[in-house]
Amino acid sequence: MHLTSFFFDCLVFLSAQPKCPLLSLFAPPVLFDESRHAKLIDFGFSVQCKEPKRLKVFCGTPSYMAPEIVNRVEYRGKPVDMWSLGVVLFAMLSGCFPFSAKTYPDLYKKILRGTFQFPTEFNTSLRDLLTGLLTADPTKRFTVSQARNHPWTLKHTCQVLKHTPTAQHTVSKDPRHDLYREAVGRMCALGVKKEELVGDVVSRKRNSLTTCYYLLAVAMRLRQKPGGTIT
Repeated sequence: MHLTSFFFDCLVFLSAQPKCPLLSLFAPPVLFDESRHAKLIDFGFSVQCKEPKRLKVFCGTPSYMAPEIVNRVEYRGKPVDMWSLGVVLFAMLSGCFPFSAKTYPDLYKKILRGTFQFPTEFNTSLRDLLTGLLTADPTKRFTVSQARNHPWTLKHTCQVLKHTPTAQHTVSKDPRHDLYREAVGRMCALGVKKEELVGDVVSRKRNSLTTCYYLLAVAMRLRQKPGGTIT
């Protein structure tokens, strides 16, 4: 259940980026660490597209493809990801796909029709969420906000990260508390400019520099300390 909330959080974050990537979500690119925290990986076939740009590339895993991709028409990235998320959620909770067939042509026909059967154990709230995600018309399909705030999703939302292994890799509420003298010193010894590093961390920039910095802080076991600061 918490994995669904994880997917929504990923989409909320990525949707806020200047160039939102079309993820082409499917179940395999999700790994779990030793504490069963989910990690979204493999962005090999993702495509960056800035609204209102439309795409026409025919790609993705057939069982997860949205009707507009199957129909080979221009489409927007966000609704396609919401459809894929609906398929992922359906598959995780039932162990099967909402649309399946012995041949690709028959599979595509079912996807275009957008009709599927719910397992008897799916309650009314879950069925409503899946219906909104797996709506054939992309203009009527649930948005990230609608799905994230759906009653079923809210009921299964992950608790806020505190001092967990995953939290070690996240930016603190006040990013200045993420500045550790030891880690900054190690980065500077490798040729990184202190002012640039500190500025990027404090500004919450997500780039190769801050990624390396946070990974280094974790490797040096500094994130286990409450509130690292530097002047």
